[in-house]
Amino acid sequence: GFVVESGVAPDGTSIGYIAAGDWLRFNNVDFGTGEYDIFMATLAADATCAGNSIEIRLDSSTGTVIGTLTVASTGGWGIFQEQYAGISSVTGVHDVFIVFPEDPICNMNWFIFGTDPNNETPAEKDQRMSWWRDARFGQFIHWGAYSHLGGYYNSQDGGTYAEWIMTNLGISIPNYEADAATPFNPVNFDAQTWVDVCKNAGQKYMVITSKHHEGFSMFDTGVADFDPYDITDFGSYGSDPILALSQECKNQGVKFCVYYSIMDWRHPMQSNWGNSISDKPGYVSEMKEQLMELISVYDVELLWFDGEWKSWWTTADGQAMYRYLRTIKNSLVINNRVGKRASTDGDFGTPEQEIPSTGLNYDWESCMTLNNTWGYKSTDNNWKSTGTLLTNLVDIASKGGNYLLNVGPDGLGVIPQPTIDRLTEMGNWITTYGESLYGTTASPFMYLDWGRCTQKPGKLYMHVLTWPSNNELVVPGLGNDIVRCYLLNDPIPDLAYQKVSTDLVITVPTTAPNQYDSVVVVEIVGEPSLAMPWTDPRTIPGKIESG
Repeated sequence: GFVVESGVAPDGTSIGYIAAGDWLRFNNVDFGTGEYDIFMATLAADATCAGNSIEIRLDSSTGTVIGTLTVASTGGWGIFQEQYAGISSVTGVHDVFIVFPEDPICNMNWFIFGTDPNNETPAEKDQRMSWWRDARFGQFIHWGAYSHLGGYYNSQDGGTYAEWIMTNLGISIPNYEADAATPFNPVNFDAQTWVDVCKNAGQKYMVITSKHHEGFSMFDTGVADFDPYDITDFGSYGSDPILALSQECKNQGVKFCVYYSIMDWRHPMQSNWGNSISDKPGYVSEMKEQLMELISVYDVELLWFDGEWKSWWTTADGQAMYRYLRTIKNSLVINNRVGKRASTDGDFGTPEQEIPSTGLNYDWESCMTLNNTWGYKSTDNNWKSTGTLLTNLVDIASKGGNYLLNVGPDGLGVIPQPTIDRLTEMGNWITTYGESLYGTTASPFMYLDWGRCTQKPGKLYMHVLTWPSNNELVVPGLGNDIVRCYLLNDPIPDLAYQKVSTDLVITVPTTAPNQYDSVVVVEIVGEPSLAMPWTDPRTIPGKIESG
């Protein structure tokens, strides 16, 4: 069996540690069809342990070795870090023996068999990213202890972004705990209502703040320095809204995802508003344990990082985090703020409060607010119109991106009614025109003066934002043979069309079918082909503000 002997570690610490000859047995491990290629264990070890080995054997303590991990020092017996070993392909069900041939070896916290993300092929990535690419529209939710304050503290305005009120006003940790976290009691929160709003809006995934920069965990965490400063143990509420939302999203077929801040204004290992860190290995170890909770307990589909801009967090840290998380759950999608926002970090880019003028040449998602702030601010009523929001949505989709539109519930757990009204109106449009959004790719056109275009194989979806006054919609330079033209989900028969020089001219009704965006479908033969290269001399519009 597994023997942990009490004694003194090489650094003089009184500790229990694994001794030579010990082994762990795990019964009936299912290796499936052989997809696992890596063994990952979280270990604590000092320099005296470096170079020792851990053997992974099948069916007995002397059975076939499928992998060997060579232990590296983590800097101490109390610092747990992940370490890896490649394994041979194994199929079927086996007992697994983790054998420790040498003494002292290390402290082991836990281990897992997984698929090494470093070995992912382009085709495998396409399959993993397919749901996210097809979704095109998601909901961001900023909600935390700051929501109780509503953007004000002792009659002081906490700034445009209400979720930054702690640092904007320099509120001390004790005062913030007493005046924000302790009284935060969202008694009107209802997971079903929230997911209903998301789903009715046509949003395919939800990303909620599990821990923002304030350091208050919105879920039941058991990790040392994060516990008990969480919503279930600290303050007035006592329930786990992240668990409720995870379960309800699964009930309704919405992908459940969470935001997580690397920077932490309260954690004892960070100071000066996250600019300084006293024990980086210790903090990162705890952070990884908390993220493992979010994966294993809440079964998140995507991790959306933030707070990565501090100098102590590096590109290499992001790469290590990415490998760790996707070894635990290979299907995870992770944004580029896991690193330093480079195109090579994570799985997708995250432009904020802007729409790139020509899109990006890799997967990307624009996150934007409905009013001026992410977190709830009681006096912010500068709501973007439904027309602006829908224009943003189709503009982003036409450039190959996703739209992550933010919701800021109040301290009682209520989504503001103006938010619900606009999302409902967007959902009404999507009910009719969703075919032109979901699963589409970017427009082949550089510029269309009357709107935007999305596409699927054999179909071009012309999003007409400015309806032509002369009943003629001109599609410039389209060289394909045309199968038919028609209004999407409209009873009017096929539309008449003709080729005029290199342009396709479609005869459309006098009145636009939809006040925001009417969609004309052009079915074509083959891939889109422009009869002549062309660009518009004007600046291509990018960021679209409220209107």
